[in-house]
Amino acid sequence: MTVTPIPELYWLILVTLLTAALWIPFIIGLLLQMGLVGGFSDPYHETVAEAAWGRRAQRGHRNAVENLAVFGILVLVLQL
Repeated sequence: MTVTPIPELYWLILVTLLTAALWIPFIIGLLLQMGLVGGFSDPYHETVAEAAWGRRAQRGHRNAVENLAVFGILVLVLQL
């Protein structure tokens, strides 16, 4: 018995990769704002990004993570 992946599983993988890449602009903004040592010494993201694009990148990543949980569960249920 073989399991054929559904097309939604392909899109789930792509959305997961996109979500994983969306944090990069936010981290770059923090590095530009705080320097190399300061940017990586804030593990809980307590420092607010000064640039508007940095705050928007952070909100976009959070939104993608929230939606990925719902989409991922739905796709995995469809696959079963």
